Amino acid sequence: MGAGLAGLSVAVHLACRRVDQRVVLLDARERYDGDRTWCQLAVRPHPFEACVTKRWSQIEVHAPQEVGGACARRRLDVRRTPYVHLDAERVYARARDELARAGMTLELGVHVEAVRPRRDHVVVQTSKGVLRARAVLDSRPRPSNQAAGDTPSAGTSPALAQHFRGFFVRSEAPLFDPDVATLMDFRVDQRVALAAGGLRFVYVLPFDAHHALVEDTYFTPEVFPLGDEALAPFAAQARLTVEREERGVIPMTTARPDDEPRHRRIGLAGGVAKPSTGYAFDFIQRHAEVIADAVARGRPIPSYQRMSWLDEVFLGVLRARPEAAPMLFGRLFARAPAGSLVRFLTETATPLDAARVMAALPPPPFLAESARAVARRLRLPA
Repeated sequence: MGAGLAGLSVAVHLACRRVDQRVVLLDARERYDGDRTWCQLAVRPHPFEACVTKRWSQIEVHAPQEVGGACARRRLDVRRTPYVHLDAERVYARARDELARAGMTLELGVHVEAVRPRRDHVVVQTSKGVLRARAVLDSRPRPSNQAAGDTPSAGTSPALAQHFRGFFVRSEAPLFDPDVATLMDFRVDQRVALAAGGLRFVYVLPFDAHHALVEDTYFTPEVFPLGDEALAPFAAQARLTVEREERGVIPMTTARPDDEPRHRRIGLAGGVAKPSTGYAFDFIQRHAEVIADAVARGRPIPSYQRMSWLDEVFLGVLRARPEAAPMLFGRLFARAPAGSLVRFLTETATPLDAARVMAALPPPPFLAESARAVARRLRLPA
């Protein structure tokens, strides 16, 4: 249920293993288009390698080293694990080709109205009739206006919503460095974000000297409309044309979704997005691979598992001290070894990497948040 990236990825991994089971994908959308992009640090192969449209060998951030301080640039060489961009239209086309070859059924324009797990099957009521399945994978998103989560307290997990508005722009004059992806630029007005209890930055992916994706990004407890202010610094240097836009909301939380063995949540609904950053593409592929292996071996379908302690603590500090967030990211990129940082972002970190990442950050707020995290897990008073 839900044939976006997560649902299609599971189907493609099943197709690659030639799993001999009937697979049906349902989605409310009427058609596929280039509605979004995905990016990641390339640390492992996946079935959508041919859909990569751009690779960057360098990434950078513009962030302060002290609360309220001036932003400084930190650039990292990531040629061993380049930062890559995947185009939605190519991903959708590749997936649909694989589904057709494997004889899987894709039904668009179908709305799921009810899901009723039974002892040995699941009944799915749809706008086009009733289906019965041995198992259901559900990637349907939460409403985009839903709050990210409750205020952190004993027994709850800290949560934020990463929401963004991206502009694919063309500049008349050469304006962008096509070799460098800017992951976070905090040289923007933080007042609206701080008033909302969060932070703001601009994300810039240059495809060549004249074309780029400029994305205004907020981490806040609630979602609200975004304007086009992020384009002003670029428009002051060259005439810009906005060719298309993208918008999105990514939940940032370590809370686990409610699901059952025969009704598993996947994708963002299944908690695969990294809680401290919102990155999801690679983690969707990992979960899809694990699910396909389980189905191929006749085993129960697993939920997504991750080591979330560092993410929970980092997210808790962002939630408790949003005014310090630009400094925290600045120190993370400036002081953590590049390899350890990359492995932390891609969840391939060793215990030594985790220690190096934590050593790059100021101890007091993280020690305090670690204590709160322990209290939450033990359900003690905050």
